[in-house]
Amino acid sequence: MCKDVEPAEQRPCDQGPCPLNQWTIGKYSQCSVTCGDGIKTRIVTCQSPVDKKVLDDSECNPDTKPDGEQQTCSKAACTTKGCNVKHTDNSGSFSSPNFPNKYLANADCVTKIRVTTGRRVRVLFNVFKLQNSGNCQKDYVRLTDEGSGTEAIFCGSRSSFHWTSETNMVKVEFHSDKGTSKKGFQADYESFEAEETLADVASCDMMLAGFSGSISSPNYPKQYDNNDHCKANIDAKDTQVVQLTFEEFELEEGGPTCEYDYLQITQSVDGQSYKLCGSKSKMVLQLQGEIKLLFHSDGSNTAKGYKASYKILRRRKKRSDLETTLKELGDDVTKIQMKPEEALNGIEADNVKLPPEADTNDRFGDEVVTIQMKPEEAVQA
Repeated sequence: MCKDVEPAEQRPCDQGPCPLNQWTIGKYSQCSVTCGDGIKTRIVTCQSPVDKKVLDDSECNPDTKPDGEQQTCSKAACTTKGCNVKHTDNSGSFSSPNFPNKYLANADCVTKIRVTTGRRVRVLFNVFKLQNSGNCQKDYVRLTDEGSGTEAIFCGSRSSFHWTSETNMVKVEFHSDKGTSKKGFQADYESFEAEETLADVASCDMMLAGFSGSISSPNYPKQYDNNDHCKANIDAKDTQVVQLTFEEFELEEGGPTCEYDYLQITQSVDGQSYKLCGSKSKMVLQLQGEIKLLFHSDGSNTAKGYKASYKILRRRKKRSDLETTLKELGDDVTKIQMKPEEALNGIEADNVKLPPEADTNDRFGDEVVTIQMKPEEAVQA
């Protein structure tokens, strides 16, 4: 048995003070503006003194954190060229402020075009690069036909496209919010006699506002291209009825399911939609609330396309689920369009006056029949 004292397995040592994580001031950021005078800032980060790894700020002493250094910076002088301009010539050009450089934040600019009475205005956007947002709520260009009240709103980035007025007076409003700025737009305009025919709207991904307007397939009246995929929204309140009248409709035939080229029309209030293709005579559709249109073409055959006009009718009470569309025809007749089986199940035959054109192929193909009756009969039904 050992009588000596067992030696200690641990002994104190001193390696000096432990290194502390340190605040480090980094490089200057980019200038805060794209034109004029701005500020650039050095960013402060918490770093390990051993491997220089950037750490979370909580790993450093908050009491010793230095302020980020700031320094003034200057860019090219800002310009409002393109803001609040009036054009009275029968042709000309205009652009977003500061074009071809990025437009300014919080800009509101108006360009007014007034050509000779009896002529219309065709606006061609050669460059269009704006911030994109749902329903164009941030940066946008709004075109208004001041003679008819027709409006169209555009945003995002797109290839060249054109818009045509119905009268000789056009207002172009450009708005940008406080956020992202882009290159903007550059456009030319020309006028032509009102009797001449040009597409009223021929572009993809647009928002149509106002109580009336028109829309057509890309390139109309020429044939549309292969592999088009175009979206358009007609803005309306849930209580409003939108009447959409197709003056011409000629797409590639695609069978019962329209598997090739088609136009799909959806009413947002309940998601009900129609998918149309082939060639059809003049059609009138009435739907409720905001309307979404999706035009699609595949990679093979093309056709002339379509041209349609729309108008928002006066507000109505919410319709029953049986009704697909609702329209007043004067003071003594109401038109209701619904699926054939619903029409047979929901209305007594003695109350129904079937017009000659009310067959299963009228306007909506083989899914809808048209029934005319007096208003009190429609309410009873």
